[in-house]
This record gives sequence, C-alpha cells and structure tokens, in this order.
Amino acid sequence: MSASNKTEGSLLLRVLREQVLPSVSSMGIENLIVAHSSWKAMRAADQNFADGVYFTQHTLKSQRVRVKGKRLYGGDAAQVDGHWPKDGLYSRRAPMLGFVIKGNVAIPFGNYSLHCKAGHSFLVLPGTPHSDGSHSLVDDDFLSDGAREICYFMVRGNGVECWLSRVRNHQRIQQERAGESFYIPHPLARQYLETLTEELTMRHNHFIPMANALMQALITLILREIQETRVFQSDISQQTHLSSQVLSWQEQNPIMRAEDYIQTHLRDDLTIDKLAKHLYISRAYFTRLFRAHTGKTFVEYLTQCRLKEAKVLLHDTAWPIDKIGEAVGLKPSRFRTMFHNLTGVSPTVYRQESRQDNLQLKNISKNGAE
Repeated sequence: MSASNKTEGSLLLRVLREQVLPSVSSMGIENLIVAHSSWKAMRAADQNFADGVYFTQHTLKSQRVRVKGKRLYGGDAAQVDGHWPKDGLYSRRAPMLGFVIKGNVAIPFGNYSLHCKAGHSFLVLPGTPHSDGSHSLVDDDFLSDGAREICYFMVRGNGVECWLSRVRNHQRIQQERAGESFYIPHPLARQYLETLTEELTMRHNHFIPMANALMQALITLILREIQETRVFQSDISQQTHLSSQVLSWQEQNPIMRAEDYIQTHLRDDLTIDKLAKHLYISRAYFTRLFRAHTGKTFVEYLTQCRLKEAKVLLHDTAWPIDKIGEAVGLKPSRFRTMFHNLTGVSPTVYRQESRQDNLQLKNISKNGAE
C-alpha cells in the first residue's frame, strides 16, 4: 500500500460515505433481505420484508455443476463451489452483502428473483446460487428508471472485497477508472461480515441489535480504511487476481486462519467440516493443506492445543477439573482420560506438581537474590 494511492475522489468512497453509511446508521438491518438458496427455502424463512420488496419464481434451465480443481483467487483457495451454466449462476462458500444504490433491480437467486429498489440491501448466504455477472439485473417492471447501481461486499483472503456494479441501458458498465473497487485487508472486516451472517442465520437472542451493530461497524471500518488509504485497488471483473506481492503469507494461507480459529474456539465442537466451511474450502483440500502446513492431522493438532490450554488453566486458576475440561471442549470423563494418557498423570496431580515446581523456582530465585 502506498500513501500515493489517492482514494478521496473515488466513486466508491462517495457512495459509502453519502449513501450506505447513513442508511445503515438510520435503518440498520430493517431493509435487509437474507437470500436463501431456493424459492422453497425463501418462503420458509421467517423474514419481514420492507415495502417494495417482492419475489418471482422461475424454473432453472440447468443442473448444478460442481466446480473442481484448485483454482486460486488472490492467493486464496477458490470460493466458487458450483455453477449453473445455462442460467448464468454460480454459488460461493463465502457470504456476500449488497446495497442497492440506484434504481429498481431484479436479482436472480437460484429458481427465484428478488425485486427491490434503492435503499434495500441483501445478504447472500453461502451456497446460494446468484448471478455470475452476466445478468443486467434490470427489473422489467421499471424500465424507465435509467441506471442501476449496487455496492457489494464479499469475503476474500483475510479481508473484504468492496466494489460498485453499475448497469445502464441493460449493459453492465465496465470500470473506467480507479476507485470503484478495493480490497480491504483488515481481518476485522472479514470477521464482522462473517459474524453478521452467523447472527442473521442462527437468529440467537438479541440477534437484531447485534446485526445492527455489526453492519454499522463493517461499513464504518471499510470507509475509514479507504479514507486512510489502507486498501488495494482491484479489478473485480478480473476476479481480483491480487499478486503475491500484495497479499502477505498470512493472508494467502487459509490454514493460518484455521489455527487462529481453533485457538479461540477450543470449547466448541470443532470438526474438519466446520473448519473447512469457515475457510470456504473443501474438506479434502483442507485436510491436505492442514497436514502439509502443520505436520499433524487435524485431531492431533486440536488435541495438542486443548492439552496446552488445560495445563495453563490447571496452573493459573483454581477452577474445578471438570470446568477446565469444559473450557477446552471436552467432557469431564474424556478430559481426565485424555490428559492422563498424554501426560502420564491425572489433572489433579499435574496441578499439584506444577505449583510445587513453581514454588521451588521462586525460592531459588529469592535465595539467589539474597
């Protein structure tokens, strides 16, 4: 990133500052539609839709074709996992957020289309078929409205891609100048978008105020990063082929993000499928990449992390043994058995011995100082 990367005059920055952020600040998720994978799933979803939002059903012309291979986008494993060749649709493993900036649009999602207008936003859940860029997104019921603009946000690498998609006279306008799309390499941006998706999918208690706060935090962070030029200009029409010079090793390697996720979710029921889904890569690719990077299987690595954390808690806290097992994601009996098998002593004995060793070291240090 260079300080010479001028962003103040960019169209995208102006849209974020003058339209997206004010809308989010005043409305939150009130005008947000969560796009599910099919007409049936959409009808079954418990959502309240804003005025001017409606749906039309249609029949797909082709079946889903699984995307295979190891194509890489910006140093990250390909997030595209399927496409419908005759329908101009594809699905991704990552979520995508869109804000309608101008005009009335009809956006295809699988076997239905979402009709909405400026001021509305939509969240595309992972696995939901959506346009591959070949659709004009023009709503035939509102042909006289002129241009259409949508601002998109999509997880990519260790950050978020943000760009403007514009249509005029049924033709998609190619990016004519810099400043219409940026890659924001900030892990919090990715985290905000992913957590927003989780809140709107799982719908836990208080998910609405949580989602409102996350949406505002996401847009505010992206706006600030663009204003302070901590971004990279990119070309989304070329699938954002960021070079290895642009992305750091940590941002290119999804397994480093997996290691961070494991460390912060030890108490959860962690599985290969859950981690692969979190990274938006296939199970097989995750398993192969994880072994090559860590030299261990997923189970071996997870067990090692849990044991290490348990040792710290045994030494530093007075928590009951069962509570420590729960804190590292293991049931009491399983924790006691695993700990003994791997260390040769029980958790209770380890706690006593580690504290005794620490006391002896303190005494030695004290006597030496005297």
